[in-house]
Amino acid sequence: MRADLAARSDIRPEILYFLAADSSPEVRRRTAVNVRTPAQADLMLARDSDETVRRDLAVKVARLVPQLGERDQEQAQRYVVETLELLARDHATRVRQVLADALHDLVDAPPSVIRRLAQDTEEIVACPVLEFSPLLADRDLLDIIGEGCASGKLKAISRRGGLGETVADAIIGTEDRDAIAALLVNDSAQIREETLDSLVDQARDVKSWHEPLVGRSRLSPGMVRKLAAFVADNLLRKLQGREELDRETAKRVAEEVRRRLADGAKADGGANETPKDLAQRLQDTGQLDDEALLQALARGDRALVREALVLRTGMDEATVDRILGAG
Repeated sequence: MRADLAARSDIRPEILYFLAADSSPEVRRRTAVNVRTPAQADLMLARDSDETVRRDLAVKVARLVPQLGERDQEQAQRYVVETLELLARDHATRVRQVLADALHDLVDAPPSVIRRLAQDTEEIVACPVLEFSPLLADRDLLDIIGEGCASGKLKAISRRGGLGETVADAIIGTEDRDAIAALLVNDSAQIREETLDSLVDQARDVKSWHEPLVGRSRLSPGMVRKLAAFVADNLLRKLQGREELDRETAKRVAEEVRRRLADGAKADGGANETPKDLAQRLQDTGQLDDEALLQALARGDRALVREALVLRTGMDEATVDRILGAG
């Protein structure tokens, strides 16, 4: 009976205030989720002994945040903010988590509550706020990083849209490889060119950085050349496909691609690959061009030159042999 009463949308606020102190947790829970419950009663329910009551209250009050400015009474606004602050300090992780999930991207959430949630010791609470809240300034993020936050929090900060250079520098300064990898994946993050170049220098032995580095929208020619020397073949081909490469860099990357293709049989354990097979592989990957022929000639690899000419010209082997003077 009282539980049904607490859930009604036409009940007088005074009765809901009375029901907020009911002995039944279910009555108090239904009172907590009722949008007609007075803000002062919500503040009382934020101290309720039942976690479910406080959890459901957190969901409701968070939904009321966008309406804070529309409330007629300043006192009612203060009650709402105080309720949120209490819930943000709740001893139950689940209560703080649902509050963080509800507030993490709101522009009109109380800044004090957002900062509290961002500093939470539990990553499941802090990370949504650290990654998405528009209310966290660079100073807030730098303070959190400076306090020595866990890797999960660093990764959440690294994923923030439009992250500034100062915060990016601070993340890189922690030397947390996973957080730096997340930062590199975030192409909207602003990373200084000299800092990015330094990461490229360190990246040879940090495989998790290779793909995000190759995927960065802005890489200097020097960075591209360095990366071409050690990234995997599939990433090397991505580098080769970058439209902004200058002629010299494009040439250097193409040479590295051809060198790997030429050495591919040995590297892959296929030492028995014939020159004919290699030429066909180069042809299939679009690498059997004039530069590839010149490099084969420079190495003295006449067998590869022979098979390449057969493929490129359509002439039979005997004719090519006569041209090469081998017949």
